[in-house]
Amino acid sequence: MSLANLANRDQGTRRRLVRWLDGGSTSLLRGNAQGTLFKTQRSELIERAELSMRRDDETRRRCMRCFTRRTFTLSWPDADSYSAHAAPSGEIRALGRLLRDPLDSSNRWCSAVFLGEAVEGGSLVARRLLGEALRTETSRENLRALGLALNGERPWN
Repeated sequence: MSLANLANRDQGTRRRLVRWLDGGSTSLLRGNAQGTLFKTQRSELIERAELSMRRDDETRRRCMRCFTRRTFTLSWPDADSYSAHAAPSGEIRALGRLLRDPLDSSNRWCSAVFLGEAVEGGSLVARRLLGEALRTETSRENLRALGLALNGERPWN
């Protein structure tokens, strides 16, 4: 959050983060830049970070793995294999809370993807949460992710 706050105030920091996001030599560097841009609350930077989820497979996998590790307190290996197809109601509720996170667009994006898996697994609660989020989401890429999740598709396809 400290780096995101700095990026909100400093154009040089914003440029460096975008440069790392677009051309960082490792997924760790690109992922850290992405996570920071997601937290800036600047729509143009959030959109850049969201678009990177579609085009950068390695960084997207790292972001989703970090998300599941944080959200469900999983080990690093377990976070890599997480699926919400048969998620219990507690996990669906946790994803639903993060689907409305006003401070982190990546939480909303990742939640939409995993709730889409739960919809594929037959969860009516997940379908309802995604439908409700369509009415309040402000990010264009997150709206796209929500719509695709409701249709059983992935936003990076």
